Amino acid sequence: QNFERINRIKQDIASSDENAQKFQLLGDLAFEYRFAHPDSTIYYSKLAYELGKKLKLALGMARPFNFIGVAQNYKGDRLAAYEAYSEALTIAQSQYDTLQTAHAKNNMGRVLFDQGLLSRSYDYFVEAIPLFEALNDSTGMAYGYQSLASLYRTQRDYSKAEEFFQKALDLRLQLGNTRDISSAWVYMGRLYNESGKHDKATFCFLKADSG
Repeated sequence: QNFERINRIKQDIASSDENAQKFQLLGDLAFEYRFAHPDSTIYYSKLAYELGKKLKLALGMARPFNFIGVAQNYKGDRLAAYEAYSEALTIAQSQYDTLQTAHAKNNMGRVLFDQGLLSRSYDYFVEAIPLFEALNDSTGMAYGYQSLASLYRTQRDYSKAEEFFQKALDLRLQLGNTRDISSAWVYMGRLYNESGKHDKATFCFLKADSG
């Protein structure tokens, strides 16, 4: 939990009027709580959504539902997560919001993947990735590549899995978020370990551990 960032966002919210900036900040705060306090993610996402409705925002209204889905997924409620992502997709498409459409599709694919519905999850992943690429959204592309790589790994297509895990890792390194970088190295390490490339696996795990 990045308490420094959380406190900074809370200070910004306290000094903000009820406008689009506050809507964005509430979403940012919700997202920061997703790991340790998913209920707080849900709470602040709902606040963001209500503010967005009050402001009659023409874009971004799907974002709170994508975050609610993330929180429900961390709580282990896959059905609630899928329902939130589905609502996010409906809203995003109605607002012609390409970014949130892409996130919703990728998120729905992840839930289906976790349920073992690989062909259905694949369809969502390959629909989401070109949207992220068209926007040149590095964060979204990294999520999408990682999702697709995980699917290929499950199918033991280690070559394809390596290709997409590497793409995700390269983007994570460019973005510079330590937690995401460590996670990307772990994904690579697990892939190499499973495919029998133990020296490469050790290298990746050491990189992940070094922060």
